[in-house]
Amino acid sequence: MILRVSALLTLLFVTAQAQAIELPCQDSLSVVDTELAETFASAIQDSKMCFDPKDYKTNKALLEDYKLLDTLGAFDEDSCLKAQRPPELESLITKFIEANLEFQKLSMVATVDPETNSVSVIYTNSTDAGFRQNALTTRDTLQIAGGTIGGIVIGAVLSERLYPGEADKRKHWIYGAAITGITSGVTYFVLEKTTLLDGLNLSRQAKKNIITYSGPLMSLIVGVAKELLYDKRRPNNHTVDGNDAAATALGGGALTPLVINFVF
Repeated sequence: MILRVSALLTLLFVTAQAQAIELPCQDSLSVVDTELAETFASAIQDSKMCFDPKDYKTNKALLEDYKLLDTLGAFDEDSCLKAQRPPELESLITKFIEANLEFQKLSMVATVDPETNSVSVIYTNSTDAGFRQNALTTRDTLQIAGGTIGGIVIGAVLSERLYPGEADKRKHWIYGAAITGITSGVTYFVLEKTTLLDGLNLSRQAKKNIITYSGPLMSLIVGVAKELLYDKRRPNNHTVDGNDAAATALGGGALTPLVINFVF
């Protein structure tokens, strides 16, 4: 009990001193021995306390507490406790940290910048030392949404210009847009809201690329497959038309890469 209270006081002190700066992301070392802080005391730039909600999949009570504190503004976009946060939240935060200590040990993650040899330290519940660096930010999400929607809109307009007045082609680009929207949404959910693919240790950029291009790629595959695998086998009722596949791909955001390159 004494050790648990001591650890809690140490964590609360470090959190109170935290500064909201970026954590270097090279050469991570994960440890549970808090004496490492003393070893690097003269070199430490920053200390933070960060929580990965994915690690609460077996503890719904802690997940609900995290969501409450997040709604009340206790965490920043990296899931770290803000240095400047409402003082009335301190009692809730203390109870939340105590619950984490009872549920599982909080690890200390030291990250060293090889260029400056400066050390940043965070206390975290996560089993993944790089969860902060690999998680998509709000800006990333907005860029993905903007690029996808922009590609769909431009593709739809171009399809209308290429096939004016053709109701069949309009249906195809609408189907393409729907395929992209669903595919991108599902891909985002799987990568960011579940732990199904955590073992791949995908970087932020890899996640952005997969989510951004999964929709347009799927619409292209479905468009081509529909012509070659469905229409071709039913010549009495359907005609194989490459323009149908093109309209589906355009509606699905085939021009998304161009939108991203020019806008972002």
